[in-house]
Amino acid sequence: MLKQIISDFKDAYEWIKECVFLRRCAFRLKLAIRLADMKQQAFNKRYFVVLAPNNKLIAINNDDIDRLKRLKLFDKRMGFLELQKKCFYYTALSLNNKMSKEQMQEAKQRYIQYSKKYKL
Repeated sequence: MLKQIISDFKDAYEWIKECVFLRRCAFRLKLAIRLADMKQQAFNKRYFVVLAPNNKLIAINNDDIDRLKRLKLFDKRMGFLELQKKCFYYTALSLNNKMSKEQMQEAKQRYIQYSKKYKL
């Protein structure tokens, strides 16, 4: 009986730990997306939400990408389409863009899968 109770508490602990992990990942991505949208509205440039070398989500534009390539943090042969595939989210080219619910779910799933794989 006592072993069953301990086992149930361990399962509950693992479930709570997983929920907190997923919430934290979703919150990080949501903040990065909001930052990219605000930057895009302010500067009218396309921004990409990518994972920085220190495992933080950042919003960068083409000028920042060129600077990171010169610093050898990104591959210098990485093109626009490859970056678009690797990033978790990118803004539209027009001002006041809004992300659809499907795109938001897709971006969240990609980041959560990546986070689970590497335990960020």
